[in-house]
Amino acid sequence: GSLSDDSAGIYCTSWSVRFRNNLIVGNSETGKESYSTAKIDSHCAFDHNLTDDAATPAEVFTDFANGDFSLSLTSRARNKGATSGLTLLPAVDLAGNPRVFGRGIDVGCYECQKKPGVAVILF
Repeated sequence: GSLSDDSAGIYCTSWSVRFRNNLIVGNSETGKESYSTAKIDSHCAFDHNLTDDAATPAEVFTDFANGDFSLSLTSRARNKGATSGLTLLPAVDLAGNPRVFGRGIDVGCYECQKKPGVAVILF
């Protein structure tokens, strides 16, 4: 759906649309009508998404201010996606990296390729 050229985000009034594993964070513009948290009618399914209601861009992306939308190691989107019911899951993410890495699938179009670890410093 569309409200006008002066809005941002997701606005859905269509039948049988499913939104799954999407990041809708920081998708707004100052002074514009914002649907960055998604305006979805009762006929649309909306699950395993992360919106501005649940996280800020700093809690999700590596460097949002400078246009780096990859996921940080501490991103709230890591391993929060759903894989059940996905029949067309691509093998790679938007950057060409494996789509599933670690314990599960990440929300959004990038899969964090870093594993948490422990640094040991010997003196």
